[in-house]
Amino acid sequence: KPVEQMALEIVLPPGSIGLVFSKASPPQIKQIKETFPLLEMHPELQPEMIVDTLTLEDGTVHYASECDDPTQFIKLLKENKDSDGRVMRVIMPGMDLTTRPEEEEEAEEVFATVPPGSLGFIIDGELPVVQAIVDD
Repeated sequence: KPVEQMALEIVLPPGSIGLVFSKASPPQIKQIKETFPLLEMHPELQPEMIVDTLTLEDGTVHYASECDDPTQFIKLLKENKDSDGRVMRVIMPGMDLTTRPEEEEEAEEVFATVPPGSLGFIIDGELPVVQAIVDD
């Protein structure tokens, strides 16, 4: 049977969220209490969904794929329970966890004062890239 592909991004209100999580890694929703404040907004949320990422109010993203301690997400939720704007992404079991995007290496900028005449190098492309340096 193919894995059902469904991911939900849930903006969590401040306070208790009324979800019970497993102590497995990655954390899985074990129970949705009637006190879950977003039940009407997210009727598709169901037990056994897996916490994929947690974004805190300051924009820090925590990835379950990097989490060795299964209680880390629960601790983060509790430590930030009064925060507004926490976003929890949950996925169906069997789906791939999100991984941290690789940081793009910033191009090194070099500024040079050049004398008049031939510069002695060849530039190619829309964004100039030195392709070769020519000896005199």
